[in-house]
Amino acid sequence: MRTILALALSLIASTATAQNWSDPDLGRAIREGSATANDIWLLGETGKLVHFERATGVRTVVAEKVVDILEDGPHLWVASKMDEFGYRLTDARAPHDEGRTIFAAQIVSLVVQPQGIAALGTEALHMPIESSGWRGWDLAGSVPALGSRVVAATTDGATYYGVNRGEWGGGLRRIINQTGAMSIVVEDNITTVVQDPANSACVLYAAGLAHMSISRGRVGRVCGDQVSTVFQQSRPSPFGAGIPSDEWPMESLALLPDGWIAVSSERYFLNRMDKVVERPMPAMADWAGLRISQPTDGALFLVSACCWGSSVMVQQTVLALPIRD
Repeated sequence: MRTILALALSLIASTATAQNWSDPDLGRAIREGSATANDIWLLGETGKLVHFERATGVRTVVAEKVVDILEDGPHLWVASKMDEFGYRLTDARAPHDEGRTIFAAQIVSLVVQPQGIAALGTEALHMPIESSGWRGWDLAGSVPALGSRVVAATTDGATYYGVNRGEWGGGLRRIINQTGAMSIVVEDNITTVVQDPANSACVLYAAGLAHMSISRGRVGRVCGDQVSTVFQQSRPSPFGAGIPSDEWPMESLALLPDGWIAVSSERYFLNRMDKVVERPMPAMADWAGLRISQPTDGALFLVSACCWGSSVMVQQTVLALPIRD
């Protein structure tokens, strides 16, 4: 599950609130996570990866200085900054994995390529070479180190990364792997990008912005130069009748075996067999220092950042973690 929390983090950092949430290991926000029937792994804004046993709630910090995690079939890849130059790539689901070293100046995100696990850096795309290491392919431009951690690759030789800077904008960029050429394909606040399960040459993305009187969002698809809207839901104007409606922001997108979940404000949209229904956010309870739901529609919902607003209206960001086998 890969989601940009740039807006939430900036709001938490800049706004005096009546309530504050902070975890001793994860910090003030959960960047991303992974869940199975028995385990939960969460990556906090502190750079710590924390493992939770679902049966007991016992937590263990399993890695520090983590820049990204990525599910890849049975693997949960973890990229951690080494004290010296480079990054260590390990599998959190294989505790005895000694890992491999990626020699790179700065990694932004891990990404699954047709050749295997790769890493997008600020200046290069580090592609796997057989089973021994990586080769850095220079990019035509720079990838921002902040606000661009959602990345996905397609089987037609492209890598896409999303940027979300809240009210300051964002976009979905495409990199041609062989040449490093870069282009903007969508101008919007991108919160998630994943390979399209229905077509591996395409990506799905979630976009959303809720700022003052502005609210917009959608789930979209990019196939080469073709951009289309998969789902968009109008929202009644909070200013009353007679005021044009806007759209529910899509704060994240999580793939299910038979569809997806798009999280929005106090609700989520469930797509199964190409039919989308709106559902209220499930109830959450305190567990192991977190606020988390019971399994709902094949996922766990947890508060990933909280709180900002006022003593009367408190807002929070929710993350949906599909429960993998």
